Amino acid sequence: MSSGLKVKESAWCKKETEEMESVISFAEIMSEELAEQLEEENASSLDPSIAQYGLSPNELAQCKSDLELARKLQEEFDREYEMSLKSAETKEIRTKIEFGFERYHPSYDSDYDLEEELSEDDEDLREVAIDFLYSRPKDEFPSSGYMRDGSGHLITKHDKEIAERRNSEKVMHLPIDIPTGDVVGEKLSNRVYNKLRNYCKTDQRRNARVKDKDEKATNELSMDKVTRLIIYRFITTGLFDVIGNVIATGKESIVLRAIAHGDGVRLFEEKHCALKVFKMALSEFKNRSEYVQDDYRFKNPRRVLRIWAEKEMVRAGVKCPKPIRLRKHIMIMTFIGSNGIAARKLKDIEWIDQEIIYDTFLQVKEAMIKMFSDCNLVHGDLSEFNILYHENDVYIIDVSQAMDISHPRALFFLLRDINNVLEFFGKLGTKNLPSATELFNEITGLNMDPEKNLVVQVEHFEKDNRNVQLRCDKANPADMELRLYNAEVAETHNDLAEPYN
Repeated sequence: MSSGLKVKESAWCKKETEEMESVISFAEIMSEELAEQLEEENASSLDPSIAQYGLSPNELAQCKSDLELARKLQEEFDREYEMSLKSAETKEIRTKIEFGFERYHPSYDSDYDLEEELSEDDEDLREVAIDFLYSRPKDEFPSSGYMRDGSGHLITKHDKEIAERRNSEKVMHLPIDIPTGDVVGEKLSNRVYNKLRNYCKTDQRRNARVKDKDEKATNELSMDKVTRLIIYRFITTGLFDVIGNVIATGKESIVLRAIAHGDGVRLFEEKHCALKVFKMALSEFKNRSEYVQDDYRFKNPRRVLRIWAEKEMVRAGVKCPKPIRLRKHIMIMTFIGSNGIAARKLKDIEWIDQEIIYDTFLQVKEAMIKMFSDCNLVHGDLSEFNILYHENDVYIIDVSQAMDISHPRALFFLLRDINNVLEFFGKLGTKNLPSATELFNEITGLNMDPEKNLVVQVEHFEKDNRNVQLRCDKANPADMELRLYNAEVAETHNDLAEPYN
């Protein structure tokens, strides 16, 4: 019965020829070797185009994530880029290739332009805000000077609150160097504002104060407005054409070099002269009072400098710059030197020959004797700084502070001059120099004891044996000047003041 029929397969029956699936145990599932085998099978199933980037299946197996794979690829790209740069350098040897981090930075040019525009807009807004802040409406009062507020109270223009607000506005208009700070919106009492205003006025007066204003101080190396105007008049009259360099500066004056160019008609060759400008503000002359105090000629301070300038005109054979023209406190003198180069002072000369040194000392001694005996003057500041040496001749300069022998301390200044001269020539090793007492006696004609202290003897002489005639001359200076002038005119038969008038 069953031979002719096809028997259906049972769900529980299996063909003998059917392959049976291998049974895997739990231990095999947890095996690391089996896991690696499965990973290799998965890697072999990837796209074979990845191999062109130089990544082997082993390296791909090590990539646990997409991030690591991307890093590997990026490293290969960077390596290829650097190799291309190196090849370009080898091809073009002269070409210098530099690369850095600029390509990784964004461009900031547009940001700079934007910041400038924003800063300009901020400045404009700030100016508008400041103008609005300081342009607050002011309290206006009628001509009567009072008004009533909303509640009916009477308010005057002297109201305390209004005055305090007004004071804060006034403070903002004080000079900028007064550190008031920002007081906008603040209230200042009248007492505080008055103190600030008085301090401001005092500070301005202190800064604008001019020293020696009674004597019309000359600032900027004696070149004030009046001095420049006088020099300009000298130039227009043709005395000289150009003001050159500064020859010397002192505590009482400054000496400039003036040049008159040769024009072939009036003057055939270039001529040089010295322009001496007396300082009207003698702030550098600290011991000025020692020279002018008790001197009968220094009565009017407006005449002090003119008298000092006129002193240099009264010489009796003493070699010194010759005065050419005098106007107020400016004097034109002859130029001591050659080819526009001023003669050197004794301190600037390198002395070698002892005979020349001793001859120079004799000339200085002769000049001191003539100044005392013939001119009735004591230099007062004679030293190697105020003696010029030109063509083997000695010239005395800076006689402007010289004093008359009637001065109570004239002999003390003479003694100081003697010590300065002897000290200078003593440093040069000059032989046969006289002592201070011997030179003092030779100049003055007195008879001081060389064995005693010369300073003490001079003090006693000034106190006990001062010439009575000199005291009378000090009491009556005009009579003395007239007597000396008449005596000099009688000897020369000429008016001595005519060349300078």
